[in-house]
Amino acid sequence: MTNGKFRERRSAFSDERVSGAETPGEVRETPPEPAEDEISSRDAIEHIELPEPSFLEIVQYLALQAMQFMGDVPIGAEAERRVLPDQAKHFIDLLEILHQRTEGNLSGEESQILEQLLADLRVRFLQLSP
Repeated sequence: MTNGKFRERRSAFSDERVSGAETPGEVRETPPEPAEDEISSRDAIEHIELPEPSFLEIVQYLALQAMQFMGDVPIGAEAERRVLPDQAKHFIDLLEILHQRTEGNLSGEESQILEQLLADLRVRFLQLSP
């Protein structure tokens, strides 16, 4: 869509308008520089050394989701703790499916960790019931 000075298009992910091409002689405003603490936190995130992808990392991710929904781990930037039993059960069930589907294909350590984690999560889930 052209409105004389520049094209506009809507982002597919939001209602924000994104300016397009400049017309000759137009001076575009420079966005404000980010604050120093924003730069350092952004740099810190970009330079995090990620672990090697592994089966146990997948297990850990799913378990963390279950623990968040049982209120054991804060959710979001506000560090809100919420108990959502249906969501917690969903992630425990996903771990159970993973356990069943990988039976016989895991190392002893992977199998032991997954079984113990499932047992711990099930006990914790039962504690949610009144």
